[in-house]
Amino acid sequence: MISETQQNHFTSMLGSEQILKQSRLTPREKQYLSMIIRGDTAKEIASQLGISFRTVEWAIAALKRKLGVRNKAQLILAI
Repeated sequence: MISETQQNHFTSMLGSEQILKQSRLTPREKQYLSMIIRGDTAKEIASQLGISFRTVEWAIAALKRKLGVRNKAQLILAI
């Protein structure tokens, strides 16, 4: 889980919503990424969206591939 300090740093560094609007991600991918930036786990994301944990894991893996990164920290910084 990302600490609150790290989350605040990433959020301010990214200008989060502005950058997400300009990215090449789908609305659902942006939703996943926003939740990851917020520090939600895959299980929390699945619960909040009413989908399976495996679906979230697959979506996160797809995001990583799309953005050419290997982990969540790189995923956040890639935006």
